[in-house]
Amino acid sequence: PGQDVTPPSTSGPRGPADRAATNMIDTMVKGGALEISEDEAKALAEASGMTQAELLEKTTLQAVPHNGKMRFFLHPSDPLTGKLGLYRKLKGK
Repeated sequence: PGQDVTPPSTSGPRGPADRAATNMIDTMVKGGALEISEDEAKALAEASGMTQAELLEKTTLQAVPHNGKMRFFLHPSDPLTGKLGLYRKLKGK
C-alpha cells in the first residue's frame, strides 16, 4: 500500500492525455489508492450487485485510461476493500 505501482516505461507517456493520467495515478497512489485489476473491478461489481459504472459513481473506484489500457484504483478506506481482500484470497493472490 502506498507504493508507486506505475510500471516503468522506456518510452514514457505517449501524449498529453497519458501524461495527465500518469500525474493522476501518481497522486492517487501517493494518497494510498490501491491498484486493482479489471477482473477484480468486475468481481467487485458483481459481488456488490452493481455495474462498473455504478461502482465508479457510488464508490471510490476510479478508472484511468493510461497507455492504451484502463487502470483501476480503489481507496483503502472504501468498504469494497474488504470484498477485494476476500476475492484476492479466493484467487490465491
